[in-house]
Amino acid sequence: MQKIALVRLTDGQGGKIVVRDRSEPAHISDYFQGFLEARRVNSPEDMSGKVVEAFKQTFKEHRTELPPDIRTSGVNRIYDVLRQGGHRFDPDNPEPLITAIFGHVAEDAPVRKTLKRKLKEQGIAEETFDIDPEHIPKPKRRRLETVEGTHIIFDEEHEPETRPHGDGRTEIVIVTAQITRNDVDIEKGSRGN
Repeated sequence: MQKIALVRLTDGQGGKIVVRDRSEPAHISDYFQGFLEARRVNSPEDMSGKVVEAFKQTFKEHRTELPPDIRTSGVNRIYDVLRQGGHRFDPDNPEPLITAIFGHVAEDAPVRKTLKRKLKEQGIAEETFDIDPEHIPKPKRRRLETVEGTHIIFDEEHEPETRPHGDGRTEIVIVTAQITRNDVDIEKGSRGN
């Protein structure tokens, strides 16, 4: 069977449909919209944003378990991968996205269980859809932290230049029009916001 539809009707309120199509899993809702005048609960735009949130929340919970290069810039990597275009989320085969974002992840790794739970919380765990890079917002702010405790928060247009040194250290160069503050930090809790 290629197309399957399960329909649950509620008196006077319409109902909900669960549909699957083996031959065209990402566009089955278009078929049923024309056939039954049904609409997807989540729009393609919503699903693209929700998959970003599910991956971000998973990354936050498992950051320390991921490889060092992913640990350092995991959220940036999520945005970079999903904004490239050409990606599809398929609950029957999530491997291409998991590998592109988190690298090789063992079958029994807790990160997989968390991602599955986060996708379910977002209401897209069973959805197959093409990820629309146009509907994945560009992050407003980025954060750079050093082992010495230096925190630099910037937007994409003002990213500081980094220069690797031969001894493993990195030089950070910030060019500014003017320094507006060079004082003792007395604002408690402002770093976490």
